[in-house]
Amino acid sequence: MENIELFTNELTEEIIHVLKGENFKDNFKLIVSKEFSYILDSEKDVFFKSQAYENLKTKMTKQILEGGHSEIFKQQLSEVINQNLQNLEKSKYTLSEILPPSFTNSIKVYIYNESPKIIATIKEFINNPKTQRKLKEEISKSINGFNPMVAKFINANSIHAKVMEGINSYFDNQSNIMNIITSINSGIDNFMKKEISEFFIYFPQEGKNALAESLCSTIIENIFTESFVSSTIIRLEQNILNNPKNNINVNFSMSTLSSTLVSKFIDDYYDISLDMDNTRKLIRLFSEEIVNKLLEMPLKNFLIAE
Repeated sequence: MENIELFTNELTEEIIHVLKGENFKDNFKLIVSKEFSYILDSEKDVFFKSQAYENLKTKMTKQILEGGHSEIFKQQLSEVINQNLQNLEKSKYTLSEILPPSFTNSIKVYIYNESPKIIATIKEFINNPKTQRKLKEEISKSINGFNPMVAKFINANSIHAKVMEGINSYFDNQSNIMNIITSINSGIDNFMKKEISEFFIYFPQEGKNALAESLCSTIIENIFTESFVSSTIIRLEQNILNNPKNNINVNFSMSTLSSTLVSKFIDDYYDISLDMDNTRKLIRLFSEEIVNKLLEMPLKNFLIAE
């Protein structure tokens, strides 16, 4: 009987050892993930309305927010941003290669829509008393540089009035305004052709560090908010629900979701559950059942032999 007891104990430990093996766990994850994915795919709406999913979503949102605002993540994100800024500084990329065309187009559209205000601001500056006084001084200096016999026949105030009339008339002409906008747009295009490195040489290291910190804070403050995370999860749910089953993106999303959830659960609880007393007792009973079956076979005499 001692041999039978020993064999049963060894069989129990061997089963637990096999169950804890990486190959078995990987296959177990694959099987459960496929089954879970099938359930999610066929009952997506039911799953998303379940209390279990609501609890999971709440927990996920909390973990994402806590992780995004953790000092470790801030440090890692800051390092990534700094590394990318250093790579840009050494690169030959131009602004147009870094910034999307929509960025440049948005600026041009803004300038066109705001052109009346821009022109009004220019005219306001030109007609400002300080600007007028400076313009009169420059006209007087130019006149004083002429031959005295000629200068006495030139009226500075009259020239100033004519100049201002011409400037205001120029800015009142819609065709001229469009020429100004075209020139500004050409300037933007030329500006976008400059290499990033041309700008970084004027930035001291303190300025680069401040830029990295500012970008890091902006990303965290705008992305790792409860409203943004929740809306992102909702959009993912809607994308999964609203697309047909044969949509590869949906299948990929569901497969990824199920694989992630199953892997996370198994990694966190699988080994712990195998070491629980109830689990070991169950495996022990299973081992005893196997031994009893073996004892009913012709091998019985060999196993109980002293």
